[in-house]
Amino acid sequence: MRCRAGSRGLPVLTDAEAGLVAALKASPLAVCLRLVGTLPDDTGPTLVQRFAVDAPAAYVTLANFPVGDTGATLRAAVVCVARNAAGPQAARQGDGKVIGLFQIMDAVMAALHQASAGGAVWAVVGGEFMENKAVYDSGLQVGSIKLETLGPVTVPLGVDAAPLADFETFHADYDIDPLADPADRAGWVAEPPDHSGAVPALTDELQLQ
Repeated sequence: MRCRAGSRGLPVLTDAEAGLVAALKASPLAVCLRLVGTLPDDTGPTLVQRFAVDAPAAYVTLANFPVGDTGATLRAAVVCVARNAAGPQAARQGDGKVIGLFQIMDAVMAALHQASAGGAVWAVVGGEFMENKAVYDSGLQVGSIKLETLGPVTVPLGVDAAPLADFETFHADYDIDPLADPADRAGWVAEPPDHSGAVPALTDELQLQ
């Protein structure tokens, strides 16, 4: 179910993610990369394939964060991806023609350490390198720069109910009628489905108040 949402505070997480992406796009690093954006939703081999297509690239992703009495300490990472046909050393260090992983990570740190982005000030607090066979087999070098906000970020004060009054989109997924005969239900979920008995309804109507 999706609807318009608002809050009496700032849209903290949305602003943080968008602000970090905008800061990287505005930095000198952006012209050296094929893509600056948010981390794709892909996982496993699909994510590695995406990295290979986009490299060299930098992806922003928010991380788990703590909230205390004074507010939230937001955490994020910038995943940096490099590739070079000349081999892993060139992919790490660059070769004067294609930017390397270390150069991307250096530039990300320079752009975001003690930088204001998305309504917060950020600090670089660490870095990691991805050690993964599928990554290496694809000729990729991947590392991430870890970030935290300097000082607490104000947590939204609550949800403003007024923008939630009207639905823009209602979404519902139907599988089977829970009141149907068990034998009929067993046929519907079989492979291939058996509709020799009752046939499940494929449409429904819902009156929104």
